[in-house]
Amino acid sequence: MEIRKSTLFKEGNKAGVGRPRGSKSKAQLFLEKIGTDRGEEVLNKVVAQALEGDIQSQKLILERVYPVPKHQRYISQSSICAIETKEDLDKVSKETFDLIRSGELSLEEGLTLTTLIEKRAIVVLQLQNEKLREELAEYEENRIG
Repeated sequence: MEIRKSTLFKEGNKAGVGRPRGSKSKAQLFLEKIGTDRGEEVLNKVVAQALEGDIQSQKLILERVYPVPKHQRYISQSSICAIETKEDLDKVSKETFDLIRSGELSLEEGLTLTTLIEKRAIVVLQLQNEKLREELAEYEENRIG
């Protein structure tokens, strides 16, 4: 199949150009119009519902005012405290790097999480070493006695 370069994207041909960078979609413009026309009214309604005890409204306001950083959401869902073996450590470390690579965690959030993982790894290794010392002492005691 031969493509004729002379007819593709000639100067002045607006076909296929798309929406200019930074411009807003019709849906976004519509939502902004609703927000400017009735936004204060909606906000006041949500605040009133929250003050009346509506859990969903309270949650909505708190999540917007005090958002939980991504790494804290991950920590609450992950099993960092359940790391007991090298395999567990490897799994959580890989998950963290995957989250950084995918952009779900920023580099700073990933470093914070990685530091926590490292500290947990140190604790796990110390516990394993202590257990080995106890087993060795017991073995030597049984061997001598």
